[in-house]
Amino acid sequence: MRLNNVLRSLCLVFIFYTMLVAPAAASYSWENNITVGMEGMTWEYTEEYSGLQCILFRSAIDSELGNGDGFVAAWEVLKMDTVSRKNLHGSVSRKMDVRINDSSSRILLSGVECVLSKKLLGPVSKQEQVLNTYRVRYNFRAPLYDQGDRIWFQGEPGTSVLITMPEGIDILEVEGIGNATIRKQGSVQKVKGDFDFTGEAVLVFRENRTAAQTGATVVVTELRPAQARRYPSTLDGVFPGTTDRLLEILDRSSKL
Repeated sequence: MRLNNVLRSLCLVFIFYTMLVAPAAASYSWENNITVGMEGMTWEYTEEYSGLQCILFRSAIDSELGNGDGFVAAWEVLKMDTVSRKNLHGSVSRKMDVRINDSSSRILLSGVECVLSKKLLGPVSKQEQVLNTYRVRYNFRAPLYDQGDRIWFQGEPGTSVLITMPEGIDILEVEGIGNATIRKQGSVQKVKGDFDFTGEAVLVFRENRTAAQTGATVVVTELRPAQARRYPSTLDGVFPGTTDRLLEILDRSSKL
């Protein structure tokens, strides 16, 4: 046990040193891919860690869920998978992030999936890029076009989003998405852009059973441009306050 503590302290000192000499090496990104169907939808989140963020993520798994030996093993990643799915399911269950005509009463959360990168395995100190994917699936109690003409999403402000609507649904208006572009492929329309500073996006739509098979592209000018800001990663969601706590430990270790 004492050896584990020594290894962990050495690892933390290494991380702190790396943060001093290469502060620009850390990065984190979050993307949303939403596919809406007539009977349900899937919201896929993709998060990417690189550089020093990888070290912080691995360190959190090793210290909070593992044995703190400076190495992330398969059983520790499995625990992270379980905790991540439970946390995401609980978060969406408490506050639904999609509504149709201002109501979630006819939307059911049907499942949550988590695919953690195999590159999490190994020494905490390595900076190999990590790509994790999370999927939330929803079922509609009634077909989309029978529930209304507006669908609302609550995302993370400043993150990129791609929304694909069902075949035969025309998008009439886009709100809350900065730099929005609508692309039509056949009778399927897609909206791409960034959640604005509120994180709330609304698509106004209508059913079109005789949609023309065209490939036209329309650019929508958004009055409220998206504003970039720091948004929470899985590290923050699963281990609230862990990032700040790790940085405090690193600071103390550097003064030993």
